[in-house]
Amino acid sequence: MPQTKPPGAFAAIVNHRCPRCRTGQMYLYGPYDLKGRFLAMHKNCPHCGQEFEIEPGFFWGAMYISYAFTTGWFLVGLVIYFTYWPPVWTFIGAYLAFVLLTLPINNRYARTLLLHVFSPIKFSREAWLKGQAA
Repeated sequence: MPQTKPPGAFAAIVNHRCPRCRTGQMYLYGPYDLKGRFLAMHKNCPHCGQEFEIEPGFFWGAMYISYAFTTGWFLVGLVIYFTYWPPVWTFIGAYLAFVLLTLPINNRYARTLLLHVFSPIKFSREAWLKGQAA
């Protein structure tokens, strides 16, 4: 049964969906693909055909968003550090392990946010309806 209401913007970002139709998957593989393909994206949306890399080097901007995520997590880590005072090497080791384990998710959300928030691609009800009729 087709949906009667399109997914919201927040749900599309959380689920890594196309910013134009909010239905098509952006990524080919899961975030923890063991072959290192966690950033492999569809060239175009499988639902509406929207091209994801709208200009060469577009996703270089995602590194700034990823940097902001990592800085935010570091600030949270500092609050935890100054609250519980673990040994410094324990803190550094735990923080590095956390950053490395969340790297695939961090990078994927950075790209998704870049497409949804900072690109000229906007939601189109017609693009969403295109797949509903099929």
